[in-house]
Amino acid sequence: MDKKRIKRIESELKKEISVMISNDIKDPRIAPITSITDIELTDDLQSAKIYISVLGSDKEKCDTIDGLQSSIGYIKRELGKRMNLRHIPQLKIILDDNIEEAMRIEKLISEVIKKDTEAQNEREE
Repeated sequence: MDKKRIKRIESELKKEISVMISNDIKDPRIAPITSITDIELTDDLQSAKIYISVLGSDKEKCDTIDGLQSSIGYIKRELGKRMNLRHIPQLKIILDDNIEEAMRIEKLISEVIKKDTEAQNEREE
């Protein structure tokens, strides 16, 4: 299948599911700061991996994934109404912690730079 078409469908899926998560799904388990970081659609359009980023504790992350997993039927039904696709792909929700890992690394780098600067200032005095 054409890669441009797949990317276009991934983008549309991301937009529609993001709207559903923020406006339509009322599951209290879903954390308020939940976003889709990426969607990977197979070449045959039969399945899609939805990478979700959740800002919060480990329990909030697990609860959010559980809440979204239980909403898969609703999401697929709504995608069928909103998108012009012959078949709606099977959806798999995956927790993406890359953003938190990047923030942690950024914090560590900042601490090292701060310590290095302090040590350099002490040597100059």
